Amino acid sequence: MRPENERRDCETDVAAAQVLLEDFEKQHPLDELNAIVDLRPEDVQQYPLRESAKKDLEPIVALLNVLNEQTNISTARYTELKAVYRRLQNAVGMISNNRVRHS
Repeated sequence: MRPENERRDCETDVAAAQVLLEDFEKQHPLDELNAIVDLRPEDVQQYPLRESAKKDLEPIVALLNVLNEQTNISTARYTELKAVYRRLQNAVGMISNNRVRHS
């Protein structure tokens, strides 16, 4: 993590993060993702919406890490963006014991 005095302005990256978050919700209906509850790991290919959404989370979390480590983003603003990301991440969920955990 960079020292505070070496961090760059966050505005460009915040705007990019907001676009990624908004685009994610437009492309991946959260209600449909949350409706996926029974899923064996070997059946994940039968749910292209979930697989696509899972892949689309990767650049969002990467940008959030950049914001946190390399910019002058405030804790409050970062927390707001991270909360939106977590809501999206929870909609995708994690597979555990052939169930998708959305928490």
